Amino acid sequence: MTDVDRRTSYSTYVVEDEKYMAKRMFVMLTVTLLFVAGLGFVKFKQIQVAIAQGAAFQPPPEAVTTVVATREQWPSTLNAIGTMAAVRGVTVSADLAGIVDQIFFESGQPVREGQALVILDTRQEQAQMAAAEAHRVLTRLNFNRMQDLLDQKVISKAEYDAATADSREAEARVGEIRASIERKTIRAPFSGILGIRQINKGQYLAGGDPGHDGQPPERGVRGAHHRDRLGHRPDDAKRAGAGDARQS
Repeated sequence: MTDVDRRTSYSTYVVEDEKYMAKRMFVMLTVTLLFVAGLGFVKFKQIQVAIAQGAAFQPPPEAVTTVVATREQWPSTLNAIGTMAAVRGVTVSADLAGIVDQIFFESGQPVREGQALVILDTRQEQAQMAAAEAHRVLTRLNFNRMQDLLDQKVISKAEYDAATADSREAEARVGEIRASIERKTIRAPFSGILGIRQINKGQYLAGGDPGHDGQPPERGVRGAHHRDRLGHRPDDAKRAGAGDARQS
């Protein structure tokens, strides 16, 4: 075999090989396209079936309970038994001992802050006040005379200072007795509702004696002196309808 024949045979072999490879590639592409098309068709059918099922789906009916409507009488108010507790409750006590002279409240009465509730006997203090007032007037007159004499240089500065001290002492004594009288007037520390009164006119009260009636403090909004309790929020007690109704 010559060189020409060999080259011709090789070229023929290469051409046939290329044709075979192209044919294989064509077959593989065709098969792949057919597979993808079939898969897409199947999915398309599945989607159509799902859409058809969703359109035809109806939810189950809700379970309801029915009753026959009838006319009834509805009360505007309801009666109930309950307990009430004061926002603030305090035992008001007298600072000084004494005999009850005047009482200005009754059980369950609403009071305002600073309102006088009880006045103890102050006859002794009133007598002391009169004497202190007379002494104060006398010391004031002596002080004025001493001031004039000091201006005239008739008395010494020490005598003037003693008269000044006497005048101031007399003023302080009057203020002290006036404060004692005021301390024998028992007043409400804040606005509220009084409880059951536990005192009577002529009764002796010891200073600072709480005098509870045996109930715990939270059981009552009670009166307004040393044996009573005073409760806050009078509107609540009015709604309860009783002065001592706030119990807890």
